[in-house]
Amino acid sequence: MLKAAERVRGHVEGEIRAAGADLAVEIDRRGRPYSPICRKNRASYERRATQRRQDLADIAALRERRERAAPQNLITTTISHALAW
Repeated sequence: MLKAAERVRGHVEGEIRAAGADLAVEIDRRGRPYSPICRKNRASYERRATQRRQDLADIAALRERRERAAPQNLITTTISHALAW
């Protein structure tokens, strides 16, 4: 816990926000000087989990597209080979 004057607390809080850190900052107003309380939140986890779900959906769509295209490519390849004889 960092007990500090408002100017210093504001600076610390501003630096945390500017860094994009996954921290929620609250001010404990019991006693003097007040203390900023930082708690880790799940923002970066949620972003990564959302990206992972999207990546898996994209992979599934690509596999499905490849599987649908494979028989057609096989037929085309077979016809090409037959015509080459």
